[in-house]
Amino acid sequence: MSKIKQEKKDNKKKPSSGGMGGRISTDHIKNAARFMDFVHVMKTTCGIDMKQTLIIPNARDVWLKYLKQHNVKHIYEIGLSSLSGCVLWPQSLLRVNVPMCLQHAINKQFGHDPSIWKAKKIPITWVMCFLNGNTPDRAKNCWETFECSHRCTTDNCIRASHLTWESKSDNQSRGHSKRICLQSCKHQDCGKCLCECAEIHKPCCIQNVVL
Repeated sequence: MSKIKQEKKDNKKKPSSGGMGGRISTDHIKNAARFMDFVHVMKTTCGIDMKQTLIIPNARDVWLKYLKQHNVKHIYEIGLSSLSGCVLWPQSLLRVNVPMCLQHAINKQFGHDPSIWKAKKIPITWVMCFLNGNTPDRAKNCWETFECSHRCTTDNCIRASHLTWESKSDNQSRGHSKRICLQSCKHQDCGKCLCECAEIHKPCCIQNVVL
């Protein structure tokens, strides 16, 4: 066997480091836990601009300003409103950069503490959940592994009321059963979809009507 083939064979036997310095990472299955770490840091960090001349009151204001600057149609504002239709965010921007002023403030405030959440990019759904106060129910078992799920089953919708935190199995079942869930209930004068009436999912699935 050639040296190159032997090296390839040996590499296949090695466990993936997951980007954790040789350790196999399990962070990918703790979505909700990582999100709550993000929320904690956002609530305890004030933003400072790169020249350190302007103190920004809180991370919420930083995110609102950042999103306003990077989205001329102000899609995020519609997403936080009380309307009911889906609000579609560009597929190419489903992960957004954490504003530099927040990255700077986090490093300044927490230093190199490895226990503190730090990231340069996060899902836009995390931002919308943070701005809307949408957090996982930590009274439920294994909440740490919950995923940010779309009640409308539209993966690039950022309507805050369409987002919920639930288990991976519940999240996946929404897509598999949406044709059933969104059928009209046959009960007299019910007026609800089957998902809501039969409590297939909580909160129930909703029609993905695009604004």
